[in-house]
Amino acid sequence: MSSVLGFISAFQSSDYTISTWLILGATIQSLLVALLPLNVSLLPPIALLTFRFIRGYLIANGTLPNHVAKEIALGRQTWQIPSENSPAATRGSSESVVVLVLTASFTHPNGRFSPGSQKVGEYFAAMWNDAAQNREKYGFLGNTPGLTTATDGVRQDSKGMTSVYLSYWKTLDGLHKFAHGKIHMQCQLWWERTAMVEFPHIGVGHEVYEVPAGNWENVYHNFRPFGICKFGFVACGQCIANSMQQMPSILSKPKVVRRPRAMRKSLRNGSTASDMRTERSGGLCTPGWDEKPRSVL
Repeated sequence: MSSVLGFISAFQSSDYTISTWLILGATIQSLLVALLPLNVSLLPPIALLTFRFIRGYLIANGTLPNHVAKEIALGRQTWQIPSENSPAATRGSSESVVVLVLTASFTHPNGRFSPGSQKVGEYFAAMWNDAAQNREKYGFLGNTPGLTTATDGVRQDSKGMTSVYLSYWKTLDGLHKFAHGKIHMQCQLWWERTAMVEFPHIGVGHEVYEVPAGNWENVYHNFRPFGICKFGFVACGQCIANSMQQMPSILSKPKVVRRPRAMRKSLRNGSTASDMRTERSGGLCTPGWDEKPRSVL
């Protein structure tokens, strides 16, 4: 049973079109009707659909907790990089930031299950792991999960399936160190010497942007920590030396700060979002910023 569940969990809804999934489901149901008594074959889909409708209704009216909204922070938030000599930021966007956009595109009918795709996924995972383990060396702030686009029938650039990763770095020099590191070089050489020709249905690309201090912003409303607002970084050398063993917990465990009584009351009156704002080492996620963010868009 566990192997079956593991096989099913390997699939994502974006792997195939909705019509393909519907045809697959209809085929499986037809086989069940043909092989099993009618009342037995019809029971599983009816029971599962009923369960999901009831569960969705109970979550919507607040009877059951909404785990999807567990980490939502109500209100307005922004994330900032602290100064070199202070563990807390004192001005908005006072440091420069580098953004790396990494993409992988699949034009094979089987998408992520096409030849070579598993290897690409393994290399991507290894590179992000290398960046996280050498956070100080590379100035790595973090990356988003894969953001996937699929054919929508409207845009030409949506054809096939494309996964996009946004990653954030303190300096361009740090990003260059990552690019010339052992793991990334292994991936790059494999791609240039073998995969680029052997797997023409796979495409990879990247974009790099270096944004000067004072020329970037981020504002989130009623959002969970995401993108640049999720990451942490130990700012100064002394802080790094003193906190190296504690870095995993510093970077993964947020400090919870309770909201005012009026906000707590409004949350009890129906909101399912979490009553907190998040502060992380090296970054500050807070509702509102002392210095009003200046739009750079």
